[in-house]
Amino acid sequence: MTDSRLSLLMVFPVWMLIELRDRARAEIARAIFYMHQEYGLSVKPARGQLLKQWNEDDPPSWDEKRRNKKIKELQGTKNPVC
Repeated sequence: MTDSRLSLLMVFPVWMLIELRDRARAEIARAIFYMHQEYGLSVKPARGQLLKQWNEDDPPSWDEKRRNKKIKELQGTKNPVC
């Protein structure tokens, strides 16, 4: 079992276990961090560490940064993780 799979088993219930592509993991992590900051979404420390690693493994792409900038222009808020 790889480290990432073991990390998933420790953080997420087994019935939720799915294998995500690296890019999808990072985008999900950034979305969850945004919801945590803007809406107070609860993120357990172990899950937060895993999401932080996912974000670091695949930094925001140029397209994602451009989208984030456009969202800030339209609604006044941005995802600080992007």
